[in-house]
Amino acid sequence: MQYKDVLLNITGGGSIGRCCLFDKRERANVNQHVCIIRTIKEKILPVYLRYFWNSACGPVVVEKFQTGGNRAGLNFEQIGSVKIPWPSAEEQQRIVTYLNLQCSEIDQLIREKEALISDLESYKKSLIYEVVTGKRKVA
Repeated sequence: MQYKDVLLNITGGGSIGRCCLFDKRERANVNQHVCIIRTIKEKILPVYLRYFWNSACGPVVVEKFQTGGNRAGLNFEQIGSVKIPWPSAEEQQRIVTYLNLQCSEIDQLIREKEALISDLESYKKSLIYEVVTGKRKVA
């Protein structure tokens, strides 16, 4: 595996079609459940391809190849036959920049909501403790 390779899970029930970008500088290996997709970066940006597989398109593609099959899995031929929208490298970069920004904002909102949930869980436990121990009176 090399830096910026796209990794696509090709077997395994609920995990088939999951995709990520290998962003480490050192080399690594994968097992037979993962397909390494190495793009020609002047034609298709690896991060653009990752966004394609992680979009609503990914599950549709997986489902198309699983219909009538008896074992969940994708093979090299099926992956190679997938029709991917292929705008210019500049347009791909604009799409990636936009999605990176939007996803970053969404991730920040998720972190904030998770922190709020954690605070509310702590408050709930504290309130239960106070009521059960009689430190707080219930009317």
